[in-house]
Amino acid sequence: MAEANKAYAAGDEAKLRAILDDWHSSPEAVEGEGVAAELVRTIRKIHQVQRRLAELANALTTLRHSDLYRLKERADAASAVGQDLFSEMADQLSTEISALWKRLDLIRKVAAT
Repeated sequence: MAEANKAYAAGDEAKLRAILDDWHSSPEAVEGEGVAAELVRTIRKIHQVQRRLAELANALTTLRHSDLYRLKERADAASAVGQDLFSEMADQLSTEISALWKRLDLIRKVAAT
């Protein structure tokens, strides 16, 4: 319902139609009792789960192609050989910052003369 309210507030007719279509194809929309109605509900639940699994697979693929995931892989690989990637990166940044401060001091001295 929250999604429908949000779509309504945004004037997103396509989203509202999609929500309505999802409702009409949901297990909860099946009326009646008995084996036939229960079978339709079960089939719809299976379809919902399959669709959700596909969405999760797509999300996982997207995450595995992200820079953050690649950094995690690098950190795991370093850890496997006893290294701390993040400490090494922090040390390297500290070294680079110190070098830049020295360069800035030199530039200031040259500019002052």
